[in-house]
Amino acid sequence: MAKASTSGNLSHLINHIIKVIFIDSTIIQGELKGFDNYMNLLMQNCVEINTTKESVKKKQMGFVLIRGEQILATTVITAPLITEEEKKLIQKKKLEQLELKLSKDKLDKLKKFEKKKNHSIGKIKKSVEKNLSLKQKKSSGDSKKSKISVNLKQQNKKVKKATTASKK
Repeated sequence: MAKASTSGNLSHLINHIIKVIFIDSTIIQGELKGFDNYMNLLMQNCVEINTTKESVKKKQMGFVLIRGEQILATTVITAPLITEEEKKLIQKKKLEQLELKLSKDKLDKLKKFEKKKNHSIGKIKKSVEKNLSLKQKKSSGDSKKSKISVNLKQQNKKVKKATTASKK
């Protein structure tokens, strides 16, 4: 296969809508995205156009790679739908929106985490307070028991003294 001439540079047609007519008379129309020295074309948003005497049928094809040796002719249909500057602005705006969404998502996650943390801390505080109150109750109950046992011991001593004094 002979190498195609590079004198017909297509770089000025990038992002233009072009119509490609094939050797077998098939027609495809789409946005030119790239090409090489063999005139292989990379196109997006392609539509195959079948024309008969009665009707015109269009078939969506999407992204297409066309072999240069199958091309009979190309025609420019329209200029790019948007300029490169507009494309860059759109990409920049999309990037800013994505960054904003990501930062909002991070903030929401932090808020949820903080809420869970505060809820857990609240549960821990309640548990600690409950344990302290139980200990205080227990210790106050223990002090009552110890007071009772001290009183019993004192009474036992008195009884022993009284019984030893009565034996003498």
